[in-house]
Amino acid sequence: MKGANIKQLITTITSKLGAKSKMAIATDDYVPEEETDNLSFLKDDVITILDRNCGGGMWKGQLKNQIGLFPSKLVQPIVFKPKPVIT
Repeated sequence: MKGANIKQLITTITSKLGAKSKMAIATDDYVPEEETDNLSFLKDDVITILDRNCGGGMWKGQLKNQIGLFPSKLVQPIVFKPKPVIT
């Protein structure tokens, strides 16, 4: 494979793994303006993703002992890459 093809393959695999990730890191603070069922968080908080199909660009997640909805655009799924096995 040529370098460009390998890079494209890695990008494709990483994006698919991110779509299955159950954890995400906040890329910005989110504090709802009104008291709602939305989940508040700060930049760099790690959120457990519970449901990605809540509609309107919202996901359901858990942070510590709180569960609520949050805008998916304010988080980045965490992709855990396996370490290579050396034999």
